[in-house]
Order: sequence, then structure tokens, then C-alpha cells
Amino acid sequence: MEAPTLDNTEAFEKDLQFALEIAARAPSSHNVQPWSLARARTEPAGVIAKLVLGLDRERCLEALPQAHELEMHLSCGAYLESLVTGLAARGWRTEVSVADAAREALPDPMEPLATVRVTGTVDESARQEAAQRCVTAKERKTHRGPYEAGPVPPGLAGAVSGPRTFAFPAVTDEPTHAVAWQLLESREAIQTAADFVGRHASIEFTHAGNWAETYRCLRFYDTEAMEDGMPIANLLGPIPGWQRPVLQAVLAPMAMRGLGRLGLARSLAGQFGERVGEASALLYGFMPSHESDLDTRLVAGAQMFVVWLTLTSRGLSLHPISVVLQHDELRADFQRQLDLPAGRGFFFARVGYCSDRVDPAPRRKPDAQALIRI
Repeated sequence: MEAPTLDNTEAFEKDLQFALEIAARAPSSHNVQPWSLARARTEPAGVIAKLVLGLDRERCLEALPQAHELEMHLSCGAYLESLVTGLAARGWRTEVSVADAAREALPDPMEPLATVRVTGTVDESARQEAAQRCVTAKERKTHRGPYEAGPVPPGLAGAVSGPRTFAFPAVTDEPTHAVAWQLLESREAIQTAADFVGRHASIEFTHAGNWAETYRCLRFYDTEAMEDGMPIANLLGPIPGWQRPVLQAVLAPMAMRGLGRLGLARSLAGQFGERVGEASALLYGFMPSHESDLDTRLVAGAQMFVVWLTLTSRGLSLHPISVVLQHDELRADFQRQLDLPAGRGFFFARVGYCSDRVDPAPRRKPDAQALIRI
């Protein structure tokens, strides 16, 4: 691929559209896609373009304020990393700043998180690495169905332990941005986690506010107009048309209040536990400090995206199980039982091999020409 030139604005516009299409595939909690992106009308000297990543408050989960705030920032960090990776795949170098974003004014309900300045070009090796990640990003999906037995590839624990991001290339083990990853492969750890999830995941359905918010994100009918949320078939597998309205009624928050007390919540939690028990490994991401600033959360989200791509490139599937980390006492008990490191766990997922076909999650359609101009 021919390297871009700094005065080729037409090429950059096409490359930005490519990067937006890659970024649109970023993972987010419940697939709410809580990000927004704006573009400066004028660029500072030496800057080809300035973009501002924002958090769209109208798209955020809020029922569990502290946990969901963290998840929304992680989601935006994943989007930021995929956007910058897409630009690098086209040869563009970027500089990301969280501190500078505070000076940006975005229209309500958008909250500025980070600026992205396109400042030059990357070398060919970086471009090739980014291009390969973009290929993998198009294959990445969340697989919530059954997993097949089989060990993970040798050396995987090392491959996920120190992810290098394009958005934050200088971050390694700086104390203010400390993020760590651990792969659990022993059958004992996997079964302990499975039993824990089976006993405690019912809170996902019995916490009225949280379940009402989750239910709003479920999509019971396939339609081309879907732009976000979780298609029910991606959660439960192929579902005959006549069963969909039944599920829609049974899982409705009002119905769940009664049926949950009669055992439905425990039954669903038990199924979650069985799924965890099928895993070939478990992935755990944590911050050594219980308190984290925005920089660290965006770094964590960026690393999450890179780790996910690492697993995808090795033929592995990933299914986040966030319920065990969303409640303080539950999270602390989970860490004790699995002898996990102290700190704030922010990501837990089962890892394995899934042969079932999963349709891509619905996405908002990106358009470089429709970006908010500031």
C-alpha cells in the first residue's frame, strides 16, 4: 500500500471512513455503543485532523451507577483503540490525549473523553500490524452459546498478559495506568468459577432496575433497522418465530419479578454456570487500585480490545460474564474464592471454542461526512 502524504486530504477522508467502519465493530456492554465522535472544523498547525471522542449519556447503562460508568468508559476505550488502529492501517499516525479533551465543548448529552490528533504517518511495520488487526476485528464476535472442549494454544497466557495498543503505545506498567491480565487454565479454577456463577448470577435477573435496563437492550425480532442491542438468537441460539413473543413476555421485567421468585432466576443462573464450566480458560482483567481515573479506564478498554483480537486470531471465542464484577461484595467474594489478585476486577470472560454460527451484532452505520463538527 502506498504511504499517505500529509497534503492528500482526499485520501484521508476515505481512510477516515475506513477507520470509522472498523471502530463501529468495537465491543460494548449490551452493545449499547455509548460513544460519539466529533471533528474540529479547523486544525492546529501540523495537524491533519482533530477528532474528539465523547460519551453519549443517552446511550449509557445507568442502573448500577459505579459499575456501569466503568463499563461505558471501557467500551469507549475499545472504540478509541479500534478507531486509531483503523487509521494506522491506512498509514496515519495519531496522538491521543485525555487531558486535552476537558477543554473541548461537545453538544449535550455528549461528554468529552479524549482527543485524537492525526499528525503524520506510521512506518510500514506498524501499518502492517494494524492492517492485520483490522482483518481480525471484522471476525471478532461475542459467542454466548455452548463451547467445545479443548485446551487453549500453548503460550496464550503470555500473549494476553502485555497487550500493546496503538492508542496508548507508551503505556506499559506505569503506576497511574496499571492494568493487568490473567488467564486461568486449570480445571479447578474453571469449576470454582462455574459454581460461583451458578450460585450468584441470579442477581442479574432479580435486581429490578438492572434487569429492566438489560431487557430494553434485548432484540426479539430480526430487522434491518436494528442498530444496537442484543438479538435474542445470539443469546439463546436459533429460536422459532412462535417462541419469540413467548420469550418476550416471560422475560419482561414485570413477569420476571414473579417468575424470578418462583425459580426462573436460579434456573437461568445455573445455565450461566454450566456455560462457564465448558470454558477452556477464563480471562480476568484487573486494576491494582480500586480507584481508577479516566485515563486508566480508557487504557483498560483499549487493552481489552487488543486481547480480544489476540484470542480471535487463535480461533478462540470470548463471552464476558460481567455480573460477578458489578456488585462490590460479590466481586470481593469472587476474587477470594478464585485467589485472584487484589484490586478492581473490571473484566471476566470465559474463553473457548465455539463452532456455532453467530450473526454479527447490529451496529450504527458510520459516516465520516456526518460527524459532528465543532
